[in-house]
Amino acid sequence: MTHSIFYYVREPGTNQPIGCVCLVRDESATYGRGVSICSADDQFSKKTGRELAQRRAIHAVRGKRTSLPMRWLRKPYSATWERVNKMLDVLRAAEGDNKCEYDPVLTVFEAELVSSLEASLD
Repeated sequence: MTHSIFYYVREPGTNQPIGCVCLVRDESATYGRGVSICSADDQFSKKTGRELAQRRAIHAVRGKRTSLPMRWLRKPYSATWERVNKMLDVLRAAEGDNKCEYDPVLTVFEAELVSSLEASLD
């Protein structure tokens, strides 16, 4: 993979990070998106969040497929489920709800990040 872009989704009100998103660009300029979400029971770790998100983005690009839907939580009314829904609100703007997405529709924010990256590569 040639380039990675990271950003964090934050809890409204507290501004605490609740998840990490990684966009990976391969040699053919195709992107993969990887998502990690921190459980409400855990302390957010930037390092762990970035590693999981990047691993998932690379998995999407190498496998050329979208996978790992975000529908796995056992407690639908838990604080973690609320966090997943907040993360999904961000990603639904790009029509995504998977932890690994191949060639995703980018959000407006992601498109701006990608545009900045590609301008710096020229």
